[in-house]
Amino acid sequence: MNRMLNVTLPVEGIMALRNALGEEQAIAIAHSLELAQIRGEAELAAALRQEWQKELANAVAPLARREEIQELRREIAKLPNREELKRFATHEDLSELRSQFLRLDKKMTVGFLVLLALNLTSNTPLFIEWGTKVVGYALK
Repeated sequence: MNRMLNVTLPVEGIMALRNALGEEQAIAIAHSLELAQIRGEAELAAALRQEWQKELANAVAPLARREEIQELRREIAKLPNREELKRFATHEDLSELRSQFLRLDKKMTVGFLVLLALNLTSNTPLFIEWGTKVVGYALK
């Protein structure tokens, strides 16, 4: 940041203006230069403030993302963990649901084997023997 505003007149410059233009005009010029310097400094300060605000916004953005991630982690921490889910799945109220799911799994296995049998009709004797073994195992 090499921004700098410095419009000052040395004493020799003011004296030279006074001698060349007269005292009133030299004071008016010095006064207008002073006002220009104040305006320039105000503009420079405003530009620097905007630049700093942009830098601050860029620095704060990752922190906001971090806060969102922390909020998600807090929400995940509220969810039941694996052990709680295991206890819940073996609860007495869910035993019927578990048995229905296991029956559905067996039915899906049998259905898959039937579809496979329809596709493999050329090897029917071997396939039926193998299929009955697999179905017997699945129904145990």
